[in-house]
Amino acid sequence: MKRNLFIAAAGLSLAACVTPASLQVAEFEETRDEVKVLVMAPNVEVVLMTTTGPEPRADWTEAARDNLLASVSRELEKGGEQVIMFDPEAEADADVEQALLLNDSVT
Repeated sequence: MKRNLFIAAAGLSLAACVTPASLQVAEFEETRDEVKVLVMAPNVEVVLMTTTGPEPRADWTEAARDNLLASVSRELEKGGEQVIMFDPEAEADADVEQALLLNDSVT
């Protein structure tokens, strides 16, 4: 049993030996025109933990949501993407409804 285990370990060790010359790195050139990113407001709730339990803080929650959206937008714009903020009050078609359902299911 030990002999078989040793042979298997030796075989795996030898199989893992690869010289850098045999590795090929795929090179690609990014070709994209204008990239638009739709950003939906996240579900954020900030609470104050007390000895009696969590106390929701509406002012902290609003500030956290605004700061998160601003940070995400800023980082996307640094990368050259056009940021579009989602307007939940806009008229929704079937695709928008599906995106909202997906967002609700993953958050």
